[in-house]
Amino acid sequence: MTTTERSVVDVTTVMTMLPTGDDDAGRRGQKLASREEDLRSAGRYGYVVCTTVAIPAGDYVMIVDTLAREEVRQ
Repeated sequence: MTTTERSVVDVTTVMTMLPTGDDDAGRRGQKLASREEDLRSAGRYGYVVCTTVAIPAGDYVMIVDTLAREEVRQ
């Protein structure tokens, strides 16, 4: 990197609400498949997963994926 270039980190999140009930296995599978596609799509734009946190929320679990990509700008 030369003195005229600078590095910028772009951060985004993917949030997924998963139902936890025994009767919700089908919906849970759909949500996980959608999350996987969202993460793959972000990866095509250079994002990588930095952290994943699961947060219990009543009858759901919220999964929050934090993604980042580094950009070198002139």
